[in-house]
Amino acid sequence: MRLTRTVWLVLGIGIFVAATAVLYFMYQGRVDERQKAKDALQLVEEQQLPGLMESKQALEDELAQKEDEIAQWEEDMIRLEELLDQAKLNISQVQEGFPASIAGISYDEALFSFADDSNIKVTGLNSSEPIPVEVNGNNYETTVFNLKVRGELADILDFINIIVTDEAFATAVMEPVNLSIPEPLTDEQIEDMKETLEKEIMLAAVGEITTQQMLDYILEAIAEVTGRDDIDPRLAEDMAKTIKSRIDELLLEGDYNDILAGRLAEFIVEYITNSVISEVVNPLAVAIGELIMPIDEIVEGEEGEEDETIYDDEALEELLGPSIAEMLGPQIAGATSGEIAGILNEFIAELVEAKMENSVAETVEAAVNEIVAQQIEEYKESTADIELVVYAYQGEEE
Repeated sequence: MRLTRTVWLVLGIGIFVAATAVLYFMYQGRVDERQKAKDALQLVEEQQLPGLMESKQALEDELAQKEDEIAQWEEDMIRLEELLDQAKLNISQVQEGFPASIAGISYDEALFSFADDSNIKVTGLNSSEPIPVEVNGNNYETTVFNLKVRGELADILDFINIIVTDEAFATAVMEPVNLSIPEPLTDEQIEDMKETLEKEIMLAAVGEITTQQMLDYILEAIAEVTGRDDIDPRLAEDMAKTIKSRIDELLLEGDYNDILAGRLAEFIVEYITNSVISEVVNPLAVAIGELIMPIDEIVEGEEGEEDETIYDDEALEELLGPSIAEMLGPQIAGATSGEIAGILNEFIAELVEAKMENSVAETVEAAVNEIVAQQIEEYKESTADIELVVYAYQGEEE
């Protein structure tokens, strides 16, 4: 079938209109998409771009700061390298000043001199044999000095300061110091200390009494009672030796309390009664007995009746002395010559014991007071344990 021009024209126009419609719709879609893109871009610019710009600025600032730090680090590195070079030079110079060996005696003398200057006491000092050590490729010999000192805390600190600053110990290292600062003694502790010391020192003091001292006590006691100081010491030597031997026996038994309880006096009485000393005492007892005058009179008193025996006071005082006569008079009154001899023997024995105990007491008191005073002072003092390690440079490691 053959189409006419009109038909072709209509078909062409229809195709053109259809194509135009398609193109329009395509164009309109692109326009919508472009508008959406613009809207999205605008939204991004309004909501996210300011934050991104701030982040960008912060990152740029941080980058600038890091660059400044890197520059500072580079400067520090240069300076540290210079310090390292200087330190190496200083180490070299110091090593030249290290002793090649350590003379222990010279260090000991220096420490004692420092302690004297600081007014403290060195209570212990010892040193080790040299020990080889390696430090950073360098060889050294080390000697350890262990030092114990006692004194006031301020003086100990002064002593430590002298050591760490003195040139003699420039190559020494001081380990941490162990300081002990005691509490002062209480009154109760002091009394307990005195009591303990008295027991210990009393036994020692009694044991140190010599035979000659005991002889002196006996002769003095006889002279005080009889008034005679011309007694031949040989008469009392055996007694002194025997009494000293008896004291030693009691001490070996650890029973000095028996001496204090009067057993020594009893022993002396028994010995005097059976010794040549009785040759001195008995005549005196007879002379005293002659002074006693019994009187058969009845003395009326509130409590009834009693016999009274009197003696010549003045004559008794002349024989014994006023003080002894006053003490022994009541015992002597009414006694026989034999009983008076016993009374005198007992009194001489008590005097010997008293003289010994007084001598011991004086010795003990002086010793206890001295030791307690020392202990009190020591408890006021602090102590320190100090360890010094002295280095001697031996050269670099090969």
